[in-house]
Amino acid sequence: MNLRFSENGQAMPAEIIPIEKEAFSDQDHTSVYWLETPDGTIWTPGDSRLLEEQLHMPDPDVILFDFADNPVHITFEGAVKLANTYPKAKLVCIHWGTVDAPEMNTFNGNPEDLLTRVTNPERVLALNPGEPLILKKD
Repeated sequence: MNLRFSENGQAMPAEIIPIEKEAFSDQDHTSVYWLETPDGTIWTPGDSRLLEEQLHMPDPDVILFDFADNPVHITFEGAVKLANTYPKAKLVCIHWGTVDAPEMNTFNGNPEDLLTRVTNPERVLALNPGEPLILKKD
């Protein structure tokens, strides 16, 4: 497995290959993870607003998908734009139902809201805690 990680633009330990530091501004993301496995590529774009650079990545097989309608996060419209940029990627919804904070929209998006807005809505996955996702190359 080839793992490429970037965390706030800083290089990680030697066995991990950092994503190009120039690809993202230090102020615009928290963590970006790009994992290449024999069965596919998994990407988490990080907790940030939508960045132009995120719309020009190689096609991932899975996106760990923040769709929070929050200006500090991607915003719902930004999430839809990102999803439709990679119409074949499975979208594993994150940041919903994870924290008992009904007043915080960061944690209270509804994955069903995505179904009428994204291309190929069958790829929107709202996995239960502990539910596996089996990734297989086509």
